[in-house]
Amino acid sequence: AILHKLSDWMGYSNERKQFSVGSTIELDIVYPKGKTNLGRYFPFKRSPSSERTFAVLMMTERDDPEINFKGITKAFCIDKTDGMAIQRIVKKHVPTENKNNMFTDDGSEFVFLRSSGYLQHHRVIHNDKKYSAKYTDEVTGEEKICSTNTVEGANERIKTTIHSVYLGVNPEYIQLYADRVAFNHSNSSKNFFEALAELLNCLPGLNE
Repeated sequence: AILHKLSDWMGYSNERKQFSVGSTIELDIVYPKGKTNLGRYFPFKRSPSSERTFAVLMMTERDDPEINFKGITKAFCIDKTDGMAIQRIVKKHVPTENKNNMFTDDGSEFVFLRSSGYLQHHRVIHNDKKYSAKYTDEVTGEEKICSTNTVEGANERIKTTIHSVYLGVNPEYIQLYADRVAFNHSNSSKNFFEALAELLNCLPGLNE
């Protein structure tokens, strides 16, 4: 119960933070396995639509060491049957007027970005076995590299936490574990006491 409350606080901290204007945000969906009551012999599908997996949208902001900028990570457990869930989350947390670079893979879930006003959306075509792609920055005209390596690192943390450490979790707790991973990823450059201070500073006062 204490760990769940701590994860809830971490989610509150994640929610209060905002992506910076003009930063680069990588998006991806990870499908961790959760516990089900369907039995070990249930004919589970072998795909993201499997009844055994749950979808988590990861949004990770890239660091920029040149200006000493540390990005943040947000995680959202989504309903796989809700085709508009990703659009609602992205539009809520990343206003188009902020002109963020949006990096994704070639999944159909992200096709809406350019048509919704995210003109700095660039894709890596993983189906062609490519893991980076060149693009021309619309603002500076410079040739840059698009990849989703940062957010995939966060994805691996979720899988490791849920599959290896806890050997699967109940569906109602998926968001709590995702919040914990997102908080830790956002504060990976801080020591324990700095991360604890970050967590405590975001909590509301006793009189609020």
